[in-house]
Amino acid sequence: MIVTATGMDAESLVKRSEQIKQYNDIIEALREKYGEDIDWGVVLSVLVNTDPAELETKQFINDVETQKATVKIEADLTAAKQELDKFVEKTESGISAQEAVISAKQAKASSAEFANAMQDALSRGLDPANTVFGNIDTANRQPIVWNRDTLHQNRNALKEWGLYDPANMLGTTSTILGGSESFYDLEIAFSPMLQTDNGAELLTRSTVNKYINSLIKNVMSDHPGEWYTEDLLAKSEDLFALDAEGLEIDGKRIQNILADIGETARKTGEEMHYVGAVSLAANEFMPTEADYAPIIEGREAIAEEQRKYYEKVLNGYNYARENGASERSLDNILKTLNQAKVDSQTADTNLLNAQKESRESTLNYFNALLNQHKGISENLESEKTMIENNGGVISKELAAQIAVNRRSQIATQEAIMKENQRLYDETGDVSYLQSVASARTAADEIRQSGTTARDIMADSRIASLQVAMTGLENKANEV
Repeated sequence: MIVTATGMDAESLVKRSEQIKQYNDIIEALREKYGEDIDWGVVLSVLVNTDPAELETKQFINDVETQKATVKIEADLTAAKQELDKFVEKTESGISAQEAVISAKQAKASSAEFANAMQDALSRGLDPANTVFGNIDTANRQPIVWNRDTLHQNRNALKEWGLYDPANMLGTTSTILGGSESFYDLEIAFSPMLQTDNGAELLTRSTVNKYINSLIKNVMSDHPGEWYTEDLLAKSEDLFALDAEGLEIDGKRIQNILADIGETARKTGEEMHYVGAVSLAANEFMPTEADYAPIIEGREAIAEEQRKYYEKVLNGYNYARENGASERSLDNILKTLNQAKVDSQTADTNLLNAQKESRESTLNYFNALLNQHKGISENLESEKTMIENNGGVISKELAAQIAVNRRSQIATQEAIMKENQRLYDETGDVSYLQSVASARTAADEIRQSGTTARDIMADSRIASLQVAMTGLENKANEV
């Protein structure tokens, strides 16, 4: 064996010389392709992952190109992740702020104002969940808060309605101011509070009269000859339809102020006030779907951006894999891909949860109704004890109070049935049907125990009230 002065045998020296020449050829090829703009880090990364025995200039240059593209992909993904994190942080901050608003409302749900408004409506046997009267929805109203400015601006209208009382009105809020009046011997219920793009506006009595008379003249214009009250009553649907469309009166567009027409109008005019007060209190103290809207919008935006980022990482990984990127680069991108998938799934889950909370927000309202019923039940406990001690004799006053309570409980259970049916229709979740059945059972149990003072007076067994109350509470826990 011939050994050279380097200590290497001739064959090894020849191989080493060939490798050095190969390296020189590669360096020349790199300089020819990239000039002085050579990323030696990329070159070294490819070199350490290449078997010297398989070193070939053209393939090496292709490998450098792939690695260079892969490095750019990794850099782009890093930048994209940084932008995504900034967006998520900003959006989550907005979501947290809105969640704080909802939490504050929930904390006030047991306030005296809400309880008093609820009790006022329930004591009259009204269904606070039924907020729609004709063309008026008491749950979606712009209110007028009475301060010195609004009292001054509306003083003429308030005086016409006989409502101007600054001392007692200051600091209060109005949403309906509902009432009814006779037009051509036909009672019509309405709200003089016009809803506009710039907030609620209290119409004067003369403007409301002119508007309703104009509605009547329009719908009766095609009636031949004389017409009577019953003819006008037959046109009720036309009156509601024209009111929904509206008319120009005194230079302003008036619409959607009619609530009821005919023999029930006077009662409707009174009911709107109390149900409107509950709706106002509920909007202030109970979270609504509108409160959840900003949260859902934020969750949708985050979910969309997470999906886009995941797709970007997936495309980058596929490119790197298909073009022979190094195992180290593939491993790095794969880790990023897996995390992006988890983050995207989490964002989708958060969105679904927010949508579910929004859909079920009205159930919190109904639970508040039930809590008010429980409060009524507790208030009756001492009276029941007195009755039992008195041989089970029920006074007329207590019988009337119990009857009102039972009817309002039935109204609430029916509202719960309606709301859960709506949620089932939207989601297909059978648990809502179970709540419908529970509420129906509770309502039936209360009906069977009697819903009039006469029924209750006839049944001197006060224990039946306890059965009804217990049944309601048990079913309420299932809602």
